[in-house]
Amino acid sequence: MNHIELGTQLKALDIILGICCVVMAFVVMPVKGQQLAALHPDLAYLFVPCLIGGWIGLAAPLAMTVIAFPMFRNIANGDSFTDENARILKKISYLAGFDVLLLLVAIVVFVFVGALYLGAFMALVTGIVVMGSVAIVAAALSHLTLKAAQLQAENDLTV
Repeated sequence: MNHIELGTQLKALDIILGICCVVMAFVVMPVKGQQLAALHPDLAYLFVPCLIGGWIGLAAPLAMTVIAFPMFRNIANGDSFTDENARILKKISYLAGFDVLLLLVAIVVFVFVGALYLGAFMALVTGIVVMGSVAIVAAALSHLTLKAAQLQAENDLTV
């Protein structure tokens, strides 16, 4: 696969992930939240705070899709190892790390109000594992991309 095909596929996946974040935030979460509120009337007062928390939690992945798009355009143009791509990956790492902290806070809040059911706990832990993995991989790739960009610049100077 050449860099044009790779860049095109990455941009398409990025757009799909962005759409998934929006659908999750404005369709799935409100509908499922209302269903849960109907099943557990004693916890219905948590619907709006949880919805807002979910929106805040999805802000980071949505921001990642927006931030990553220029990097995928660079890759499609054959510019994989650039300082700009390293900065983008670093921002993605920070956003994913922020989301991990937010999900940990959500677990504490749910425990405090007595509303941490198994399904919610599993979803939050899954989010922590996924976003923690994204943070680690993006940080490592940022470092490697920066080093590769520096090597590329040195090679360009010697030629």
